[in-house]
Amino acid sequence: AECCWRQGDLATAEIQAAAALEIDDTQLLARLIAAKVAAEQGENEAASSGFRWFIRYYNSRQPTDADSLLLVAEGAVEYARWNGIAQIYDFIVNTLCKDALADAPKCVDAHLVTARLLMEKYNRKQAQPILQLVLAQNPHSVDAHVLLGRMAFQDLDFDTARDEVTRALEIRPVDPAALLLLADLELVSQQFEACTAALNRDEEA
Repeated sequence: AECCWRQGDLATAEIQAAAALEIDDTQLLARLIAAKVAAEQGENEAASSGFRWFIRYYNSRQPTDADSLLLVAEGAVEYARWNGIAQIYDFIVNTLCKDALADAPKCVDAHLVTARLLMEKYNRKQAQPILQLVLAQNPHSVDAHVLLGRMAFQDLDFDTARDEVTRALEIRPVDPAALLLLADLELVSQQFEACTAALNRDEEA
């Protein structure tokens, strides 16, 4: 289901997620994919309900393993965005991600979730040391390089942004977030052909 969703095959993703949920109706990844498919298909009520399910699941089950906590965080943050519930952001950063790190201290995904939310809430100064910590653990973290590049771009530090996106694309040449950042950099430099080339780059590039 996840592979199909990432490839844009929503119909098959929906079928596969439903099949998984018939076996285990609390399968977190299947629940998440089902909610994301509903969102992309414009089924707003179903999507909002699907994302809210993660908050209810956490309240009833209180999972402690990092994998479950991060899936709950992903569902909960979507519910917060859809409904403008700011306190959920604090819950994700200060409870879910901290508990995930308590279970798995080297879980860089928990740091990345925290950094993304801090950037989203315009706390970039707090996000930067977290991303540097991720890179200390894994210098090849494409996500960390892209987020640092995006942060620099937002601060109009285009040289640093380009350095970071270059590192990211050296590691993963067709990363969508990195290519979007590269396209933004080419656009502000009025390099329109290069911007188009970045957006059209495929796996053979």
